[in-house]
Formats: sequence, C-alpha cells, structure tokens
Amino acid sequence: MSDERFANPLQPLEGDDRVDALRGVLDVLFLEICLVAGDGTVRLVNAAWRQFARENQGDLAQVGEGANYLAVIDRTRGEGAEEARRFGEGLRGVLEGRLAKYVQEYPCPSKSQARWFLEIARPLVVAGERFALVSHLNITERKLAERSSAEALLRLRRVLDTLPDIVYELDMEGRLMDWNRAFEGVTGYSREELKGRVVVELFVEEDRPAIARAIADKFQGGQPTVEGRLRTKDAQIRLYQWTGRQLLDEQGHLRGATGIGRDITAQRQAKERLKRSEAMLAEAQQLAHLGSWERRLLEDRLIWSDELFRIFGREPGEFTPTWEGFLERVCPEDRERVRRAVQESIQTRRPFETEFRILRPDGSTRVVLGRGRVTTDHSGQAERVLGTTQDITEVKALDQQIRLQYEELKELDRLKGAFVNSVSHELRTPLTSIMGYAEFLEDEIGGPLTSQQHQFVAELQRGAKRLSNLLNDLLDFARLEAGTFKLTIREADFKAKIREALESLMPQASEAKVKLVADFSPEPFMVVADHARLGQVLINLIGNAIKFTPPGGVVKVRACREGDQMRCEVVDTGIGIAPEDVPKLFRRFMQLEPGIRTGSGAGLGLSISKSIVDAHGGRIGVESDVGKGSTFWFVIPVQPI
Repeated sequence: MSDERFANPLQPLEGDDRVDALRGVLDVLFLEICLVAGDGTVRLVNAAWRQFARENQGDLAQVGEGANYLAVIDRTRGEGAEEARRFGEGLRGVLEGRLAKYVQEYPCPSKSQARWFLEIARPLVVAGERFALVSHLNITERKLAERSSAEALLRLRRVLDTLPDIVYELDMEGRLMDWNRAFEGVTGYSREELKGRVVVELFVEEDRPAIARAIADKFQGGQPTVEGRLRTKDAQIRLYQWTGRQLLDEQGHLRGATGIGRDITAQRQAKERLKRSEAMLAEAQQLAHLGSWERRLLEDRLIWSDELFRIFGREPGEFTPTWEGFLERVCPEDRERVRRAVQESIQTRRPFETEFRILRPDGSTRVVLGRGRVTTDHSGQAERVLGTTQDITEVKALDQQIRLQYEELKELDRLKGAFVNSVSHELRTPLTSIMGYAEFLEDEIGGPLTSQQHQFVAELQRGAKRLSNLLNDLLDFARLEAGTFKLTIREADFKAKIREALESLMPQASEAKVKLVADFSPEPFMVVADHARLGQVLINLIGNAIKFTPPGGVVKVRACREGDQMRCEVVDTGIGIAPEDVPKLFRRFMQLEPGIRTGSGAGLGLSISKSIVDAHGGRIGVESDVGKGSTFWFVIPVQPI
C-alpha cells in the first residue's frame, strides 16, 4: 500500500503479487470496480462488483473475471440496450487511447425501486499492458433529489406562469435570462425575441435611466422599487411597478438580478380619475355652496370638506372640527332642534333634513340646509353619519322675494279679472243698443235708406259683431279666471255642429274668397260633450283659418273617430306658422305678427279654445309648414271622463 506505483494508475505493475495486492485494495472500496483488458476481457473485479453482478445479472460468469465485458455489452438487447451501446463505445475509446476518460449515467432499476448509477472508465497500464478501470457509483439519492428538485422547479414554473405579474431574471449585462409567460403576454414578444434582450430597451425612452439605475442598485445589494412604462410590441404603453434583488449562484457569487413587475396602469388611471373627481366635487361644492361631512360615531370624530369650512367662514383645515364644536356654531335658537334631528336619525336609522342658522366669526348669520343619513356595520350598529350642509341664505332671500312678487301678481291678476269682467258687462248694454238700432236702420223703420247708407249700416253691424265677439271672449276669460266656467254636457251630432259653424262663417269666407269644405261622410257622429262650447272652438279655428288664408285658398274641416276619442282637424292652405312661434299660440293675449297687422281680436281665442278642450279631458295642437298652410286639431273623448 505504501508503494508509490499504486499512487499512479498508469505505472506498470509487475507480477501477480501486485495484482493480488491491487485486488485486496479494491475489495475494501464501496465502489463496484473491474479491470478490463484491451480485448474486453475482465481481468479483475472487486467484492462490490461481484455483489452488484449477483444482484443484477444473476450470473457472475457473464461479467466476472475472465468474461468479455465488450461482448456482454454487444449482446445486450431490449431495455437498457442503448445505454449499453453508448458505454461500449466509450469503453473502446478508453482502451484504444482515444479517450482519457468516459463517464455515463444510466438507470438500473431493481425489483423494488428505481436506481441510477454513474459508470466511469479510466485508462490504466499494468505491466506494460493497457487496461480500463471501470467503476460503478450508486447515484440514486442524488438523482432522486435532482428529480424532486426538477419537479419542484416545474411546479414553481407553472405557478409563476399563472401569475399576472411579470417575473424575470437578468444577467450581469442586464439581459433577459428567464421570465414567466406574463412577460410574453404583456409585451407581445415571443420567447425567441426576448431571449438575451437588454431589458432597458423595452421601456419608453424617458424611463430608461431610472430603470438602469434600479438594476445597478440591485447588483449592489439594494432592493429598489421603481415605476417604468413598458412599450409593447404593438406600441401600447403599460405602467409597471418593479421590485427586485441580487441573483446569486450556489457558491454565493453574483450572477445577475431577479424581480417582479406589477401592472399598475389601471390603478394609476383610477387614482387619476379619483383625483379629478375629488377636484370636480370640490369645485361643484364650492359652486353650489354645499359642504359634506362625516361623523364617525365609534371614533367620536368629525370630518369636514373644504367647502364646509368656507360656509362657516373659516379657511379649510383651520381647526379640527368636533361635534360639540359644530353645535356651538349653530344659533342657540336652532341648536337643540339640530341635535335632536341627528340623534333621532341615529336611533331610527332614518335620514334627516332640517334648516337652521349658523354664526360666523365675523358675527354674520347664514341659513343652511342640513341633510344626512346613518350607516351601520354588519351587526346593525350605527357606525357613521354622512351628511351635507348647504348655504341657502341667498336662496331663502330670493324665495321670500319671489313669494312677495307672487302675491303682488296674484292681486294684479285678480284686479285684472275684475276689471275685464266689469268692463265687459258695462260695454254689453250700450253695444246691445247699437246693434238693435243698426237693425232698425237696416229694416228702414225710420224711413228708406240710400244704397250708400245701407253700406254704412252693414259696416256698422260688422264692427258691432266683432266687438260682441271680443266681449264674449273677455267674459269667457273672466269666467275661466274666476273658476265659474262650466260645461253643459249632452249627446249630439258633432258633424251637425261643424256644418252649422261652416254655414255661419260662409259670408266671411265669401268675402275673403276662401272655399270652405266639410271633408267627412254625411252619417251622424254622436259625441257626448258641451256642443255649444265645441262650436265656439270650431268658430275660432275656422275663422282664424279664413283670416290667414290668401284668396283662392281652401279651408277643410275633418272629423273622425280614433278609438274612444273624436279627432277634429281644420286644415288650411294659408301662410303657415314659423316653428319658433308655435309654442306661443295658446297663450293668453298672445298675437303673432300677422294677427297684429290685421288688427282683429284680443289674442284670447286660442287660449279659450284650449281651456274648453282641456275641460273635456282632451288635447289641442297644431302642425304647420311656412308658406304651405296649417292644421289645427283637437281630440276629446267620445264619452265624458
């Protein structure tokens, strides 16, 4: 054992005693070892090899001393044949001097367990003859550990690939070594496109210096957090927050950096939206003089918005608000009412609303409107009171002014109605006398009249008739204002009422050279309504149509049934009505420019017509086309409501 030749495997050994000595040394080793001659013959095996052969081949003669190891390898078939072939090639390379060493791992399962071995062939010269020293090392524990580690790494990889966050590894040059699928999904680059790429190049140019500094900091042992905008393959921009640290190898040497990137694009956008919303809310509160507050009952804490400070005459954040401090700023006369309103809301969980006055530091008083509601926790216990306080001082002053003006207008309206009623009655008596004496003159009771005098009398009668119609409108208006307007309901033929109205207006139509047409079938159309009032509506609508239709034009009146309603239309080929004037038509004392030029009426006809139709539970309206004509229509129920 002390012979130096045993220390050098290539030094020749002379004599069998040396072989025996070598066998003795090899037998104490735990490795399975055999000595193979250049022709493949096994010249020497140790005890561990013999035991291994018995456990696996069963026949020691096949791989024991004197057997041809290369021949055994060449005869191997089935499972393990490929591993045997490759080792045979390596063993021949060592025996022939082409290889300095050949190493191969191979599986060698037993009946009870999976096993792996490391087989090594090294050259050895004994007594001038070249041999190969073949050794087996059981590496099952290492392989099982490697398999377990590989499985753990695979599970870890699967977990990392399911993460929405980016996980990455960089080498010392800042190039990508490995990453999870999220990196590819976010950037749109394939694995081949990302492999070895300098990661800084993936960021927008403005953010690259900060990213480069963060990577350098990681190499130095820091764990920085930095925000950077990734530019994807399709030019999208995503904001990420990056954290990381050093990446060390098994010996503890620095080999790069690793880290995580989290997409905070939506978070940042939400933060910006919240910021804008808060700014808009603050501006809206300031414009509306509306402040908000929150009273946290469990913490006995009160939070005010900036505008609420201003409502109380203070700068935002000038003091820390408290509930008792708030009550001290309420006018003493209103203080208990406010306290009670909030307390009852807490007890009953119902919202509250109350007006009260507050005192400002400058001694002025403001009127405010307080509203609030209570929120509870999961157990139903009152947790917070959320509320608003709006400065309504100017609104209250304006409201009082409007109330006074309203009362004044009501009184003026009453006086106007009384005046109209009084004047109408006062004019009725002399007008009746004028119309009576005009008839006497027409009948020549006072003596014969010349042709010119007859014309004068006719003009007198027309003027009196217009004045009578005007007085009738004024009286109807007075009744409507006084609430004494009544309907006399009966069933009658509405078409007969239309024919009656057309006949009464025939002289006016003839004078205007306008043709009147009853555009409906002759059979009766029974309607339950105040036919005298409906006749008044017809006279007004048809008269207006004649008045605003040029000579040669046509005015048609239609009537039909629509379900349980009656629809009547007065259609003319007149001058039409401008769209902006349509909303004015049914207002009291409202006349459009063409009506003013004719100098007829007081602007009450359509207003009274609308009141009559409304009283029947109906609707009235107009459709018009400037230069082509108008259609005035009204709809009422066939049976009274």
